[in-house]
Amino acid sequence: MAERRRVPERMLLPSRSVRTIGRWFLGITLGWLGACSAAPEDALSGRWAGQSIESLDGSVSAARAGWAKGTSLAFSGSQLTVTLPGQAPRKGSYQVLASDDGKIEIEVEGHSGHVDRTRLTLETDRLLRWHLNGVHTLVLHRI
Repeated sequence: MAERRRVPERMLLPSRSVRTIGRWFLGITLGWLGACSAAPEDALSGRWAGQSIESLDGSVSAARAGWAKGTSLAFSGSQLTVTLPGQAPRKGSYQVLASDDGKIEIEVEGHSGHVDRTRLTLETDRLLRWHLNGVHTLVLHRI
């Protein structure tokens, strides 16, 4: 019978650098999965400031550009505060109606009971698009 050679234990385990790379890869993968599965309310949470306005026809006046930069949204829990230039902030409760691949449809109920629906697109964790109508989109960044 042939003699069995014993393999040293450290040869059975991956090297330290391979284990480190494996842990790094696992951490990145779990972080990515966590970000992808975040609830839309969590992704929207915080304050967003207007950066610019886009128009399908390509024309944006200086007045609209100024209005965009003075606009902000603040999401906190189920509450939304919309601040528009020259107006008192508007507050209401919101709920997510649909969410798919960063495209979010919300319904907002103001204090008077009036309900509005709007569409948002979460481009990144720092960039949000508010689709105002079929022509204009307000681009906001997280602050």
